[in-house]
Amino acid sequence: MNDFTSLVKKLNEISDRAEVTTINESVEQPVARTSSDVKSTAKILRKFSEIESEIVAEEAQAKEDVTSDISNRFREFMKSEVGQGNDLESVNTAVHEAHTTATILSGSIGVLADSLKRQLEATKEGGVLQRMVEREGGDTTHIAKAYEALQLAAEALDAAHMYAVKLDDQKK
Repeated sequence: MNDFTSLVKKLNEISDRAEVTTINESVEQPVARTSSDVKSTAKILRKFSEIESEIVAEEAQAKEDVTSDISNRFREFMKSEVGQGNDLESVNTAVHEAHTTATILSGSIGVLADSLKRQLEATKEGGVLQRMVEREGGDTTHIAKAYEALQLAAEALDAAHMYAVKLDDQKK
């Protein structure tokens, strides 16, 4: 951060040194900058570029580390299963089936959650349904009650999603 702070200070110093002359009262032109100002600015911009490149490289490395960690963990899991005498193909099939089922389940719950989100948006205070009922001179308390019920349903759906698949130790 000290590099960044010093770069900002240098930029501020350069802009403070720029002098303004008045040709007439309505037009102002800056005096030509010295070559040292231009070089200083270019140097600062190069430094910013270097810092940005380092940040991008660090982010890419972090993503690569996560991917590598997941791959290593799966490899170790498969080795331990084979070490326990399990057939590699049957373990791979079981993992694939469990993943597929969980993906389908998660997708189905996600569709329901999206539908609830749209319904909540329509029934919220100041939402489309409330404005329509008010325009017709109706009672908006029923819309408010529907909103509350939809909130409860959304919370229940979140809980259902979290606990939809039992872990092996929970099945017993």
